[in-house]
Amino acid sequence: MEAKRGQFPRFYFLSNDDLLEIIGQSKDPRPIIAHIGKIFEGINDLKINTVGGGSRNAKNYEIEAIISPEKEHVDVKTFHVEAKVENWLKKLIDHMKEALRVKFYRYFAEHGQAKKAYERDKLGKVIKATIGQVLITTSQMQWTQEVEAALIAVEMGNGVAMLKKCRQSFKKKVENYIELVEKPGLAKLERLKLVALIIMDEHNREIIEKLFQQRVGSPRDFEWLQQLRFKKANLEENDQQMYIACHQTNCQFDYGYEY
Repeated sequence: MEAKRGQFPRFYFLSNDDLLEIIGQSKDPRPIIAHIGKIFEGINDLKINTVGGGSRNAKNYEIEAIISPEKEHVDVKTFHVEAKVENWLKKLIDHMKEALRVKFYRYFAEHGQAKKAYERDKLGKVIKATIGQVLITTSQMQWTQEVEAALIAVEMGNGVAMLKKCRQSFKKKVENYIELVEKPGLAKLERLKLVALIIMDEHNREIIEKLFQQRVGSPRDFEWLQQLRFKKANLEENDQQMYIACHQTNCQFDYGYEY
């Protein structure tokens, strides 16, 4: 078992009994579903397709999607389940990350260049069609971009008008989210997305207010640099995948793409 854990360190999250159960039926992914939440915090289930028939040993399995505890589905590139469980779980990680990079790319291609906030009805449709992780992370990226642009304007002597405008923009965003979350008949998953966006963007608005009150006048001031900031990485977007970098103080690290 230690050898298996050495090959796939996430097995350290499992007890010996759980790991033995998984290893004993490694080519059948169904028993692992009971333990998948211990290996991946954001995954509660897998969409599995059975290929072949006849005896149990003659069956093959394919993984088609990952499913969150909130029943949100993310399609991944279909792959076959191998005999060694650690091998196909490594594939699951690779395909999960690729699927998220593609979703970020497609979201930015469609919505990333919007010049103004969407009206409430269109905003509701975008939230319904987009997974929560993409909504929250791209919201953080937009916040980083807008605040940095405002601070650059302040540094160049254009006054604090841009920072005031940024503060007002995020106040309006939170108000729009609140209107949507109060809408009758809202699905549970959409409500959860909106609540997360309200919490995140209200926090962002408070940071803008703090920057304004402290008269921060440059994107190089520590009061801004200490914030966790998300930006597009300076990498080529191959195969329609978008890469994200996280910044804090003078550090930079890659976004993990962990669903």
